[in-house]
Amino acid sequence: MDISIILEKNPWRRNREEIKNDDHVREVFSRKHKILYSFHEKRNLILIGPRRVGKTTYFKLLIYDLLINKKINPDEVLYVSCEILNEHSDIIELLRLINSKYVFLDEITFVEGWERAVKFAIDQGILKNRVLYITGSSTAFLRKETFPGRKITFLPFMPLDFLRFSGIFGSISLKETLERFKDMEDLMPHFPEIFNLFLKYMECGGFPKPALQLMEDGSIKQENYDEIYSWFRGDMLKLGRSEEISKALISRILETLTTRVAFHSIGNYIGVSHRIVREYVEEMKNLMYADFCYQLDLQKKLPVFRKEKKIYFTDPFIARTFEKKILGKTVAGETKMAEMIAFNSLKAVSRDVFIIASDGETDFWADGKKMEVKWSERVSPRKDTIILSKKDYNPKASVYPLPIFVLHKFKERGEISEI
Repeated sequence: MDISIILEKNPWRRNREEIKNDDHVREVFSRKHKILYSFHEKRNLILIGPRRVGKTTYFKLLIYDLLINKKINPDEVLYVSCEILNEHSDIIELLRLINSKYVFLDEITFVEGWERAVKFAIDQGILKNRVLYITGSSTAFLRKETFPGRKITFLPFMPLDFLRFSGIFGSISLKETLERFKDMEDLMPHFPEIFNLFLKYMECGGFPKPALQLMEDGSIKQENYDEIYSWFRGDMLKLGRSEEISKALISRILETLTTRVAFHSIGNYIGVSHRIVREYVEEMKNLMYADFCYQLDLQKKLPVFRKEKKIYFTDPFIARTFEKKILGKTVAGETKMAEMIAFNSLKAVSRDVFIIASDGETDFWADGKKMEVKWSERVSPRKDTIILSKKDYNPKASVYPLPIFVLHKFKERGEISEI
């Protein structure tokens, strides 16, 4: 390992102002809408998120905040792209030779056996009085080991949720309201704008580059779809999976999106066993491209793993990418996208989210409540069920516009997420 190469990639150690010339930082500050972050977690973190979601930019903006806003000594901040490391012992050597307080290890899953290096560094006190931030692309490339009893925390780094998306791309008036609102009634005066933002979110999702291009330039460049699919294809091949089976499976998921399906029925349709379908879907879940919602046994209050389930993509832009690159056409209309966003939002803020087999009209069971997505302007209320509509609002009957409900659920969880 050549330490000089690593230090060369940390020009701010010679002059803190050099962070302003970093390509990622310059891109952020060149935009009308700026997706900014500040450093506030003084604990060791492992951030896991899908490819192209902005993890490297996140690190560079944290470094910018430390150097420019918080005036931290530049020698105390170290960034390492782990692509240049050969083996896990390089991580230990690096931490020993460069004694910076704030260490950012980017895409550590490139390094085989990295978990052992991090465990060793913690156990041997190498990280004492230091803060270690790590990013990885997915749980698919993590060993089954965890870090029991060790001072390090795993956090998901997902695409922007709809609350943060609205806070970035909304009007000044909407942004001010999002910072202080307490209930859904406070948001209703802004509903026309919120609804339009929701329709945009259906197309670009929370991936920063396509979101910024759509919201500022009016369209998403083809290269964004190409990049997402290329990384997905590469990761599946690296895991020993067939691209052809992956494409057939994704085609079927797109066609049956929001419908309860069984692995064996998908397998019969595309010509493989249910075991192969399960393995591929689980790999997609580990890569953070897809997720599934199990049925709930209402009497036992337990998930029923073997019965039909719903399979969703984890972000609208992932679905749009697969449509464009695999099917060559759009099959997920507003109704399906609305339900998918509802699921992803509930999954992010609720402990458990299920579907209910005994009630065909109920989409979700979350936080002990029945919820049904009805993407219509006028809907009928149902007893003991929250109806998530397109535009209808009747709080006495538990009928709420889905975009407003989603914003409120994220607000209930806490302030606008930094990650």
